[in-house]
Amino acid sequence: LAALGSCDWLNWLFFGLIQGLTMGFTIPMAQAFGANDEKTLKRSVGNSTVLGLIISVALALVAFFGVSVFMNLLKVEPELRPIATRYVRVLFSALPVVMAYNLLAGILRSMGDGKTPLYAMAIASVINIGLDYLFVMGFGWGVVGAAGATVIAQMISSILCVIKLSRMRHFFDFKLSW
Repeated sequence: LAALGSCDWLNWLFFGLIQGLTMGFTIPMAQAFGANDEKTLKRSVGNSTVLGLIISVALALVAFFGVSVFMNLLKVEPELRPIATRYVRVLFSALPVVMAYNLLAGILRSMGDGKTPLYAMAIASVINIGLDYLFVMGFGWGVVGAAGATVIAQMISSILCVIKLSRMRHFFDFKLSW
């Protein structure tokens, strides 16, 4: 717990950046949806997806390879660094998954569907808790198991949002255009 608490500010920083970006991405989507402008909506979703992927991969690389610098800046105790480093590396390697959920949830909310993201996150939370028990207590994987449980839960929440969006094909044709 001490190792995770010592690097908690990194979670707030990187997850906060992703949440802020995806909120900003969804503003033009909501405006286009409200104006019934399907072309702009599709372009906004496409651009946000590409930018989200690029930014989240870049953040994941910065977090993964800069973890030593961050541990120094946070003055994490030397005996906690190996545990905190493992946790951060597993969790932040999955920043594109976190971006995916936040972007997909934002797309749904911008189109008036606030229930699906809520249900997806509620389901993911229950799964995360169950996997935490399984991975940490059952398999003895410690902080890596806790981080892995979080990543898997985020993937599931993303998949649930994709399923909902796939039923809205009239809005999205999923092809590249510049």
